[in-house]
Amino acid sequence: MKPIKLSLTKQHINSLAYSFRFFKQLPENDRSVKCLQSILIEVKVKVEKKEVVLRNESNLFDKGKRYNLTLKYYEADCLEKYLMIAETYPLSDYDRNVVLMIKSKLNQQLA
Repeated sequence: MKPIKLSLTKQHINSLAYSFRFFKQLPENDRSVKCLQSILIEVKVKVEKKEVVLRNESNLFDKGKRYNLTLKYYEADCLEKYLMIAETYPLSDYDRNVVLMIKSKLNQQLA
């Protein structure tokens, strides 16, 4: 399987990292959810690392710059499933649109 590449702005990565605040609210009584959570931990770490690096490197002139986030196929699949759940939680309009956009990009590349 080829890796899934997402090209996101700094604001998109921030919104994605913010959506992981609902990660602990997933029910843990189902086997498939436990499997999803174990894979998502790796994805969450990747996204949060990327966010910290971008926060420390940011300057005034990289406003529209895009950054690549590379995921393995199974990570992208689990992220898409998680984003389907995360969009039901209370998010700002901007964050919800970013979640929907990332979910759509993942769906296109996974198909």
